[in-house]
Amino acid sequence: MRIIVFITTLCLSTLVAAADIGCPRGTIQNEERGPGITQAWCELAADRSQYHGPYRSWYGNGVLGTMENFNHGKREGKAEYHWGNGKLQASGQYRNGERDGDWVFSDVEG
Repeated sequence: MRIIVFITTLCLSTLVAAADIGCPRGTIQNEERGPGITQAWCELAADRSQYHGPYRSWYGNGVLGTMENFNHGKREGKAEYHWGNGKLQASGQYRNGERDGDWVFSDVEG
């Protein structure tokens, strides 16, 4: 039974591959896959330690988990966070790395 569960988990995690997330000019798309999550983000080509542009994560079932944008290492603009069932967990705006304005929060039922 454990072998079947492991193989099923391994197959599902390899199905979730990051798509082209639209990195801006001067950046490089990077991605990381782990058990139950895939992440994709853009880094400045000149300074690979700074996020710049979109960041996305997906659960192992393919559901979008996180949608954020960065400007020179700081969160900027619209952000959305989802539960594993796809329902919206939180959404709002960032300005210069800080939450800005009204945010909407929901429980796992949506």
